Amino acid sequence: MRTQASVAWWVGVLAACAPPSGDGPTGLDGPLLLMATTADDYSTGGLAALALDDPSAGPVDVSSLHGDAVVRVVGGRVVAINRLGMDTLRIWDDLEAPPSEVSMGRGSNPHDVVVVGDRWLVSRYEEPDAYWLDPQTAEQLGALDLSGQADGDGIPEMSSMVSEGDAAWIALHRLDRLNGWTADPLGRVVQVDGSGIVATVDVGPNPGLVAHPDGGALVLADDGLSRLHADGRLEGPVTHGLGTARIVDAVVADDGAVAAIVRNADQHAILCLDRWDGAITSRSDERPQFFSDLAIHGDTVWVAARRGWEDPTVAGGLFGVDRSDCGAIPDPEGWLRSTFAPYGLAVRGNETP
Repeated sequence: MRTQASVAWWVGVLAACAPPSGDGPTGLDGPLLLMATTADDYSTGGLAALALDDPSAGPVDVSSLHGDAVVRVVGGRVVAINRLGMDTLRIWDDLEAPPSEVSMGRGSNPHDVVVVGDRWLVSRYEEPDAYWLDPQTAEQLGALDLSGQADGDGIPEMSSMVSEGDAAWIALHRLDRLNGWTADPLGRVVQVDGSGIVATVDVGPNPGLVAHPDGGALVLADDGLSRLHADGRLEGPVTHGLGTARIVDAVVADDGAVAAIVRNADQHAILCLDRWDGAITSRSDERPQFFSDLAIHGDTVWVAARRGWEDPTVAGGLFGVDRSDCGAIPDPEGWLRSTFAPYGLAVRGNETP
């Protein structure tokens, strides 16, 4: 029987939720870079926090997590999304106190969570429906059926989302599970609100979404970078002359400038653009580490780097570059290290959790 989201419990009673160090974290009330971390074999992971007022102090362990987890800041609260195999949300009102935890359904593989009106919406990669949650109790309030947007296997592979007030955009990968998990030539983005689906936009294969300060989102797909406006208009894609390389993640500054991770086979680089379809202002050389995520705070772009596939002896870590010169990656000897390598990033500002 499927476990419903209404079954919640305090994970302070679970030994697995203690910080890896065994000591509770302190001094986590300022702006933070939150890091979902993972072991090299993905067997386990953790949540760490870096005080952005004093990053030289290094990351502090907060909790253990699943080996495949990401972190979000939702309505001022910190939410760790434990993906396939654990399938839960772990929620902190205060990082110095025990969190609560709620199941998203066994095997559901939750991927993202955003605020839509007065509810939370959770995308579930292995299911045809997303979950509506009460943001205060994390109880399930209903489900949003997206099966009509799937390919022939009935699962739309819903992943990243961007909140738009009383609505949200959801990226659908639309993979063919009956034919080697191949991507449909048309990825899709749907706009939803409390009443259901209100708009659909066909985009390139394997789309991901990144919030844009002017509303809407950037769409990162196999065919390049596109701009999805709040009214549903789509511009692009543009490839920025990257050849066989692909932009796999990005973040947009308040002025519209973009910092991105570029993947070329087993190599990764950081790229900065003056706007999504504009000129490349700087680009790093390619590195053997696996750059998995990035976040921006002020003028600093923070990058999560894991041990690479090509040369597993090259250690990962966390580093920052000035967004005016993304090419200036610091020497790896000076990268910040956590108990496990960083995998996913999110910034929590000075708002009250």
